[in-house]
Amino acid sequence: MERLRTAGSATALLALLALSGCGDGGGSGGGNPDGRGPVPSASPSTGRPYDDAYYRLQVVAFLDSLAAPENGGYRAWLRDDPAYLDSFVYTPRDARDPDGDERGEDGAVSVVPNRFTPGERTAFFAALTRDGTVVPDSLTVTRPWNPGPSDSDYTFTFTVRTTDGRELTGTAGGAHSGTPDEGAITRLTYDLP
Repeated sequence: MERLRTAGSATALLALLALSGCGDGGGSGGGNPDGRGPVPSASPSTGRPYDDAYYRLQVVAFLDSLAAPENGGYRAWLRDDPAYLDSFVYTPRDARDPDGDERGEDGAVSVVPNRFTPGERTAFFAALTRDGTVVPDSLTVTRPWNPGPSDSDYTFTFTVRTTDGRELTGTAGGAHSGTPDEGAITRLTYDLP
């Protein structure tokens, strides 16, 4: 009888360890693929991790706002007050986009959007949305941001689909205010094909 109770206790303990993520997990500890903490649970609606991360939601909302820039919604993340000289790193489509002839090896360039003429601003927004083909809600985080104790800046890599079926990869960056509805976006670049 004692042997049965011991075997039952051992089985219960193994089951508890398996449910809590301990035990034989190949030594990974059930953590993030990059080894920097636990993997967040997937969003119930998509099954993709990080869908509810505010930094992802911030960039998705920013891209959504560029569908109708005349409404000014983009200003929650990108100031256009001439008093600010905030830089923004983006990937011009070609040399005709703002500072497109000054692109680096990675195809990106740093600009000051609040100095743009109305025509340059239109071209800038078209480059960020790839002429309106980027589907903002398809943005998937591929390498998450891992903040320090007082770090409010973020950078993460992503994939995003376009309406014509392409998949773009890139990097987004900014600073958060604790909510996806405001903050600052300072980088939205796409990798070169």
